[in-house]
Amino acid sequence: MHIRTFPAEKKQKEEYFTLMEEFAKEHIEKMLSILGLSRESFRELFFTLGEVHGVMAKEEDIGFCWVEIRKDILHLHAIVIRENQRRKGHGTRILAHIEDAYRDLADTIELGVHEENTAALGLYERCGFQQKAYRHDVGYHIMQKSIKHHPDKKGGC
Repeated sequence: MHIRTFPAEKKQKEEYFTLMEEFAKEHIEKMLSILGLSRESFRELFFTLGEVHGVMAKEEDIGFCWVEIRKDILHLHAIVIRENQRRKGHGTRILAHIEDAYRDLADTIELGVHEENTAALGLYERCGFQQKAYRHDVGYHIMQKSIKHHPDKKGGC
């Protein structure tokens, strides 16, 4: 199944932010506290930092990804897939799409994933991400994957 992404507009970003808050409700308060962010300042970052893209599969909005380029590193702030669309391979396809879309703009993808999100941890490991650090204070694994341009290589797991 093919996916496509599109730049999210303000109304979609509002919906996606709510979706992200619901998805991360178990640990978001602790993370924001440690980072010294209020919900309002975190919301402001979501709307102004990097790019938020909606993700479509079979013409259905299945979720979103939030990315930011920092020098030669693409920071993947979030991939959030709607609950009824999970466990269908969309995460793998989204990661492959991101790799292909940003390969000429960044050398590495970096992300943080909460230790309780074992499904995502497994996905990232299968897709070649390696743990570079662990933030005990928030329970996050910091993972990276090289995506340096190889003319014969497409993104994927």
